[in-house]
Amino acid sequence: AKRPRIDFAFLRQQVTLEQILEHLGLLNNLRGRGLQRRGPCPIHGHGHGANAQPTFSAHLGKNIFQCFHADCRAQGNALDLWAAVHHLPLYEAALHLAETFHVPRNREEEPVKGTR
Repeated sequence: AKRPRIDFAFLRQQVTLEQILEHLGLLNNLRGRGLQRRGPCPIHGHGHGANAQPTFSAHLGKNIFQCFHADCRAQGNALDLWAAVHHLPLYEAALHLAETFHVPRNREEEPVKGTR
């Protein structure tokens, strides 16, 4: 089977970091007002409550995140976060993201029909 073409930039325009954090149930764990949010890292962080250090910083306007924990140091865009949280390579993560949010994978493609 031919692997569908992914237009990564196009995909990133359609799904925001905020939507992803919301979908993963992480948005409520993050503190802060406006576009900059801080909280426990969803990638390396398994600590909850008092143990969870707010090393994760997300900028909802720029759709970028980074973790300041020395052993993690994850950073990137919304798609990078999706890939990291689901332990998927970028291409597979992009397919999974498009499927989850019912968005087309490239400009030529019709939106994936699915139940919302």
